[in-house]
Amino acid sequence: MARLKADLKMNIYIIIILLVIILVYLVGGKQTYIVYNRSVSYNKKPLLESVALYFIAIFLIIVSAIRYGIGTDYLVYERAYNYSDFENFDFLYKLTYKILKAFNLPYQAFIILTALISIGLITYLILKTKGINRIFSIVVFLGLNYYGMSFNMFRQFSSICIVMFAVYCYSQKKVIVAISLYIVAMGFHMSALLTFPVVIFLLFFKAERKSIIFLSTIAIVMFLVVPTSLTGNIVQYFLIHSGRFSEYLNATDTFALRTFNQGLSRTNTILFLPNIILIAKILCDKDYLNTKSVYIQYCLKIMYMYILIISFKIGSEMIDRFLTYFSITCVWVYPVIENYLKYKYSKTLGNIYKLIIILICSYTLIYQLNANVYQIVPYKTIFSNNLQSIIQDN
Repeated sequence: MARLKADLKMNIYIIIILLVIILVYLVGGKQTYIVYNRSVSYNKKPLLESVALYFIAIFLIIVSAIRYGIGTDYLVYERAYNYSDFENFDFLYKLTYKILKAFNLPYQAFIILTALISIGLITYLILKTKGINRIFSIVVFLGLNYYGMSFNMFRQFSSICIVMFAVYCYSQKKVIVAISLYIVAMGFHMSALLTFPVVIFLLFFKAERKSIIFLSTIAIVMFLVVPTSLTGNIVQYFLIHSGRFSEYLNATDTFALRTFNQGLSRTNTILFLPNIILIAKILCDKDYLNTKSVYIQYCLKIMYMYILIISFKIGSEMIDRFLTYFSITCVWVYPVIENYLKYKYSKTLGNIYKLIIILICSYTLIYQLNANVYQIVPYKTIFSNNLQSIIQDN
């Protein structure tokens, strides 16, 4: 009976996603694509689609904000908040705790704040992105369980979303704002320092055809030919001498274990060859690339750099966790690839790619929920907890 209840509560996540997809498809109509001079689909109900997307964003924020006691880190940080044991945390995170406690606010106020920051920013960026299938973006965000991840590592996930918003601001030439947001991200979680190579990459890397072909060839050879033990030993040597992150990033897992256990790594490993080839083609296709926003172009570059890192076949759960700063760009990149295939080659090819991604998303979500990877099953809310307390008192 207890198992049945747990299963029903796990299915809430799946029901939420199905309702979201059905609602958007019913209300949204067709998506807009502007590529070359070929025939394009158009959205007959753009206003209703936007309303539906905003409704979904608000709904996801509320579900995140009212959760109680779920996620591996929830109780750890709640204990630190209640006992004011947060001196070793990053500076802005510590300051946020102090401000909330100064107003005698409960720990749930911090959960609400992180929900607004993380889910609010990520859905805002999806809504602001034009020229791609935003429905598909939401499906990827939910299906690859980034949403569930935000319930667990919510402090770092907030930092990840702030970094992505900084990238967006930089794409809008708001340099000072972008730098300020980058500092804020580090204040929430110092791992944001690892995004510094991305900044350098965005500033100095020119996606020229020769360099793309050269890097892609090296990555494919590394992935298919070079033994995992060799790359693992090289990476581990550098991790041991990486300062404060050396123990946290230590590559202790085998590549096979990582591929089997880590949902995001498994997905990106399976899709390594098609993704690196397709993203390389898009980066080399200047005519197509120029039809996309600067933010989309940055996401493509970040995802491409992430795939290059994947080619080293690093067997570490913690490295996978840090690479989420980069891998989350798939929320925008996968719809771009679908768009590219659909209107550069054929609609059938684009739909096949989208179907493959949706199937992988479905498997990943069901697998992670069933294994309770992020300790978010069963879902509980502050209201159900308060009700239980009242029943126990009576």
